[in-house]
Amino acid sequence: MKIGIAKRRDIKSGMFVKLKEKIMNKKQLVICLLAVVIFLPGCKKQEDAKTTAAAEEKSIPSQAPSGDDKGLISAASNGDVVKVKALLKEGVKVNARNAEGDTALTMAAMKGHTDTVKLLLEAGADVNPKSEGAPPLTAAVMKGHTDIVKLLLEAGADVNAKINGRTALYMVSEKGHTEIVNLLKKYGAKE
Repeated sequence: MKIGIAKRRDIKSGMFVKLKEKIMNKKQLVICLLAVVIFLPGCKKQEDAKTTAAAEEKSIPSQAPSGDDKGLISAASNGDVVKVKALLKEGVKVNARNAEGDTALTMAAMKGHTDTVKLLLEAGADVNPKSEGAPPLTAAVMKGHTDIVKLLLEAGADVNAKINGRTALYMVSEKGHTEIVNLLKKYGAKE
């Protein structure tokens, strides 16, 4: 079947128009993507500023981190017993918190630093701090630090404290740390 020259020209012309439309749509897409890339970071900064302002309104002045307090939390997180002792001797508050609301005891418990946990407990660290951060017991449970879990329970940690509506027993059951599960139950843990 032969198509006439005029008919071919019409077909080519129609194809050209469709191709041109697709190119324009791609140009528009690129322009839209560039706009998102350029303007989205500015929106994020505004959102971060709002979040920071809201957090500052909620924060309790006595819990705000200071340079010395951060040094304690960092030293505890690293298991630096010598530095922790020195900072406590200088008068740094044992229950100081970082920006996330975690105490030195929570950080030491999370990282598995048994000697640091013992030192902080001897210095009077609160085993049940009320904060935005995880309780020390939950931190130790989630990481499977059985010795630290036992120390915290012996020091009076709340075995049924909840984080996001879940107890330490519930969380550790998911992880399969049977020794910790049995220890928590021994101290009266409930799911």
